[in-house]
Amino acid sequence: MKHNAILFLIIVFQGITAFTFAQYSGSAQGDLLQKLKNYHDSKSRITVTLDPLIEENYYKHILFNQKDPGVTGYRIRIFRDSGTDARERATAVRSNFLMKFEGEVADMRYVENTDWVIYVGNCRTRSEVLKLFNKVKVDFPYAFIVSQKINVSD
Repeated sequence: MKHNAILFLIIVFQGITAFTFAQYSGSAQGDLLQKLKNYHDSKSRITVTLDPLIEENYYKHILFNQKDPGVTGYRIRIFRDSGTDARERATAVRSNFLMKFEGEVADMRYVENTDWVIYVGNCRTRSEVLKLFNKVKVDFPYAFIVSQKINVSD
């Protein structure tokens, strides 16, 4: 019984962090918990008994992650400006960055109804963003690191 509980916790936590249930429909096809409950082979069978509130929270967690698929990570802000020609300057800065750093991500955003901002990189760890930052600050001396949601599929 203790072995089954540990196995269940490992599988559930791996499922929560590793799988994205982008098209969760409540069916057993994409539902890791239902697959675990129904799993059996010729050598073993897993019995899962859950408090209904735990199961409800499990599904709430999946639905929450569907709405907000990003994870907390780091990016570098290389530009922020407002004014009549801020969009053109932001576009020029973004193009300049992409020419110098091929393969990196550079997002241009309009924020707070006044400013154009450019964030670069999708770094999961502090050490990863520091490596990129040391390269970027040579060409963009006013750049700085920010913590924000990143897209892990990039």
